Amino acid sequence: MTDLKKYNKERQEMIEARRQKAEGTISEAQAVAYIGPQTPKEKMENFWYHYKWFVVVGVALAILITIVAIQMFNRPEFDASVIVASEKSLEGLEPLLEPGFEGIVEDYDQNGERRVEVSIFKLGAEEGEVVSPQVGQMNYAKLTGRVTNRKDFIFLLDEVGYDFLTNLGMEFEDVSAFTGSDESQGDRFFLEGTTAAQQIHFQNTGEDLFLCFADFDTYPEKLKSDPEYQKIYEIQREYFEKLIASVS
Repeated sequence: MTDLKKYNKERQEMIEARRQKAEGTISEAQAVAYIGPQTPKEKMENFWYHYKWFVVVGVALAILITIVAIQMFNRPEFDASVIVASEKSLEGLEPLLEPGFEGIVEDYDQNGERRVEVSIFKLGAEEGEVVSPQVGQMNYAKLTGRVTNRKDFIFLLDEVGYDFLTNLGMEFEDVSAFTGSDESQGDRFFLEGTTAAQQIHFQNTGEDLFLCFADFDTYPEKLKSDPEYQKIYEIQREYFEKLIASVS
């Protein structure tokens, strides 16, 4: 409050001096009556008064950028990734599923660790389950954001997850490309009753969960010719073949 009164007083004195000069009642020297802040403290107070919101916003942006940068540089490196999108309530099971998937993955990045990222997205609501519209929309939005960059190839889905992704324009490969069958087997590899289901602790999930692999041939030419995408595709395909082999 004191700073504001001081500022208003100085401003009023300057306006009055200019008015008197215009009327010819004071000299040029007298007209320059306003004296700005002189001491370091006064200068700091004046700066803070005029620019404090710029400083606050700038600091907040700097903190946000720092946090994002730290997360990006400290993000764990994974040899493969699996997206789980299902109507079933599977959230929080990543620590249970990852060891099973990691049991057959190779150390593709040669960092001495074998790691598989399992990301679970719950879509819709099972019979008798209540999910708020806001939470439901948020889950759909999260999955949409995740698959937008097209760097995920391996998916564990049910009908709800499959329909959502195909409606987004995603296409999956025929499973026969991995099993060596001469006949089309469709783009779903059901886990029920397989050794892989036991290995990744999905042996009691019923018959509605299946593995799918994104069809790289349907990607835009720009992505298919990108060395980064080609490498991701080759690694993920090799891992998916191992996963399929473990269930055959």
